[in-house]
Amino acid sequence: MSEPWQYEAEMHGIYQEARNHRNAFWDKLAILDGGTVALVITAVLGQLRGAIRHSHLIGAGLTVLVAAMVST
Repeated sequence: MSEPWQYEAEMHGIYQEARNHRNAFWDKLAILDGGTVALVITAVLGQLRGAIRHSHLIGAGLTVLVAAMVST
């Protein structure tokens, strides 16, 4: 039979790997959110400036998105 410490070391490795995957997911999501914010700001300040009807909704959405990025 294996020693109890070997089981604990194996479980710690499994938990560590799961944490690494979860952190990688949130990091990728934050990068995607940042890209979305940059793209929308570029569109709003660029050629689409006059074509956007509900700019206050875009501002509110970007505010919520940035708040979600900061809280991650």
